[in-house]
Amino acid sequence: MNASRADEQQSEALFRSVQLSLQADVAQNYFQLRELDTDQDLYRRTVTLREDALKLVERCFKEGDIGELDVSRARNELANTR
Repeated sequence: MNASRADEQQSEALFRSVQLSLQADVAQNYFQLRELDTDQDLYRRTVTLREDALKLVERCFKEGDIGELDVSRARNELANTR
């Protein structure tokens, strides 16, 4: 009878341990996913800002305010960001 009860307690403890481990894995994966979502949003916004900067530089180039080198730099920055 004691052996049976000890086996039952051991099984219960093992179950709780596995359950806790699974919960910890789920929580860790959730936070990693949220971090990736934040990174992805940051990358999208950075690309948008580089696109806007390129448009501005191209407009300044067309008006003769800056040289072609500045346009080339802005294009390279956008390409590197992408």
